[in-house]
Amino acid sequence: MFQNRHGVGRQGRNAMVCMALFSALALQVGCSAEEETAQAQAQAVTPGASVESGASTKLAPLSEQDITGAKLPGELVCTFSVAGNAYLHVAGNVASTADAQGVAKLGDRVEAIQAPGGFDGMLHGTTFKGDRLAIEVKLNGDAEGGGGGESPHHAATATYLLEDNPSRTLEGRWQCGP
Repeated sequence: MFQNRHGVGRQGRNAMVCMALFSALALQVGCSAEEETAQAQAQAVTPGASVESGASTKLAPLSEQDITGAKLPGELVCTFSVAGNAYLHVAGNVASTADAQGVAKLGDRVEAIQAPGGFDGMLHGTTFKGDRLAIEVKLNGDAEGGGGGESPHHAATATYLLEDNPSRTLEGRWQCGP
């Protein structure tokens, strides 16, 4: 039987080459599956173009059509609202490393946003980012409400920054659940 200087025979060498090729192929397939999932999630949130020059730089309430039209992937949602009007609506999966996907509205344009960590990552507030928009949600105090089948909510502050504009702040409530 033929052996090289490392004591590995031809069959052993062929097995190692096959193993290396198989590992490389498995890694490539796994990576492309993750990329395809990320691309599918990004395509599911196609609410509109980013804010153009001269467009409004103030957050506006989302309509029911804005929210349902976004077709956000995720089993649970969080919403930042002021006086019963949703300004930020985000969906994510529990125990997931996939980004939570959501929408916010600047003037009359809906902007796609995301945050890392799925539902768990946004439950206690986080920073959401879009193409030109960043929104940080901070909780102010303990949970309130939650009776009668409703999820509890927190008093919260949403500070948002649009590219090349000063930050603005909204006081409202952050509610997460089904």
